[in-house]
Amino acid sequence: MGLDLARVAHWVRRTRDFGISCAALASLVAALLTGRAREIWIGDSHTVCFNRSFRTANVLRGGPGVYVFHLGSRLMFSVARDGEYPVWARRLVALTARLARRPLAMFFCLGEIDVRCHLAKHGEPGTWSFDFVGRYAARAVDFARSHGFDPVVFVVPPPPCRDQPSIGALPVAGSFETRIAAFEGLRGALAEAVEAIGASGADVRVVDATAALFDPVTGIRSDLTDDHCHVNAAGSRVVRRLIDDRFATAPAA
Repeated sequence: MGLDLARVAHWVRRTRDFGISCAALASLVAALLTGRAREIWIGDSHTVCFNRSFRTANVLRGGPGVYVFHLGSRLMFSVARDGEYPVWARRLVALTARLARRPLAMFFCLGEIDVRCHLAKHGEPGTWSFDFVGRYAARAVDFARSHGFDPVVFVVPPPPCRDQPSIGALPVAGSFETRIAAFEGLRGALAEAVEAIGASGADVRVVDATAALFDPVTGIRSDLTDDHCHVNAAGSRVVRRLIDDRFATAPAA
């Protein structure tokens, strides 16, 4: 029987990711117990890339006091419909809440896959319903606040690229112009949903780096992406500067 190199590579990656997650979890526990933790991020691959170089592990360290719970290829629509996060993520959020010495900010970032792969399959620009965005935001806020996280921050996903590649089982749907229309609709609906939730007194915010990331010809500026889908290290610094300038989530002195 020949050696199945694909299967070996799969298990090597799984083993590596498990080790990365374990190291990140140990760091998170230490940061929580010493009051150095400041942000928990939950979302898809962009949640990772906005904070550090990409890895497929589920738990990752970002910058100082920043930790990422990487859900993989998950849709904003799915969370809106089902209201569920993976069991491992729910357990880690509950553990984080129990160990935290002070309120932590929780950041959510989903929606890029909704734009890239799905909305164009369901009608033309102007015919889409973005009601799911409001349901997603409400469910995310309830999830975060039920565990004591404050503030709750929604990060707008990066804009589409003109030559965006299909990735595995997630093929690009629609023209660049159609995806831009879908992105603008989702982006606007998220801002409206957060404004409505915030009107009740909850500390709910939006980070929208579109103005800094977007080029009308290429989509994401060519100097801020390497794969025409995610931001690169330079793009990550743009997003982090925006967050650090606007939000006081730094560790207590």
